[in-house]
Amino acid sequence: MLVAHPRLSRSTTTVWRELSLTSVTVLLHWATWESAQLCVNSKLRTPLGKPVDTFMAFEGVLKSLARQTVGSQTTDTTDEFDVCRVRLLLELVEQLEKAMYNASDGTASALIAPSKSKSTFETGSTLCIQYFRLFRHWPVRSFFHTNKSTCHEWLSRNRSAVVAVALRAGMASCAVRHGYTLLQDLLDLGNTKGSEFENAVLQVAWALLKLKQSEPIQGLYVWCRDIIESSSPV
Repeated sequence: MLVAHPRLSRSTTTVWRELSLTSVTVLLHWATWESAQLCVNSKLRTPLGKPVDTFMAFEGVLKSLARQTVGSQTTDTTDEFDVCRVRLLLELVEQLEKAMYNASDGTASALIAPSKSKSTFETGSTLCIQYFRLFRHWPVRSFFHTNKSTCHEWLSRNRSAVVAVALRAGMASCAVRHGYTLLQDLLDLGNTKGSEFENAVLQVAWALLKLKQSEPIQGLYVWCRDIIESSSPV
């Protein structure tokens, strides 16, 4: 049974339900979003175990799939590499990252908008309801705000595996997004001279090539050239 997100209006929820009953794509997208929300609302305590167990379970699957891509020269994935399941896993990781970021930092739409025309009583009642909803989610927000660096470190540690798996599963756009983030993380750490940085650049270039994006490839080349020149001794 589909569970409506509390922030969605009734009409929007109805549309989503109708679409999910007629489209497998919408249904699976809804399922991954609700799964990510479950992980966040339960503070990463899932049937997989405690928060560390949940992270390690996801990490183990991602790295196991990434190892299957080593030495693969083809995108034909008809045996052990189940493309449908892999794409659902990657989308779940994508939704989980969004949900964790929203839980730790929030978004502009989550702020309470001041009233302009209602009476003092109506305004006070509305604010009480809104504040009650915020208080209810404070333990979750506090948990992810406190563990923000741990969540970021976990995401950064698995970027390379996600890029490799996304390329093998034919999700080039997903590989580009995570690849760009991986390159920025490596730059922030000053790790721009090792094989990890070179492999990340090659993976991003390969994903852009699959998307037939020549200008971003040129931009990636210029960016790498500037990075190398700035890090070279004079």
